[in-house]
Amino acid sequence: MKKKKLNRSIRDSVILLIVDKLDVDISEVTEEAALYNLGADSLDLVEILIDMEKYFAIAIPISFYDAVNPAEITVGEIIAVVEKYVKPTEI
Repeated sequence: MKKKKLNRSIRDSVILLIVDKLDVDISEVTEEAALYNLGADSLDLVEILIDMEKYFAIAIPISFYDAVNPAEITVGEIIAVVEKYVKPTEI
């Protein structure tokens, strides 16, 4: 995972991190795409969320990890949770 942050949106950054982690084509990573359908398993999901926490310097509550269904979570839901915890001045 590259640490250099460019001037891009949260959405674009999340998508690029998922593309990198799952080694999928960027055209497959839409907001409606379920991570499971992109080849992710529950371990991949946890690693993706941890990568988001590190990249954006945020803390996603453990309650989110407990509540999420790895077979159903979408890229859009990951974007939404990241947006919820990123402060506008952090990006």
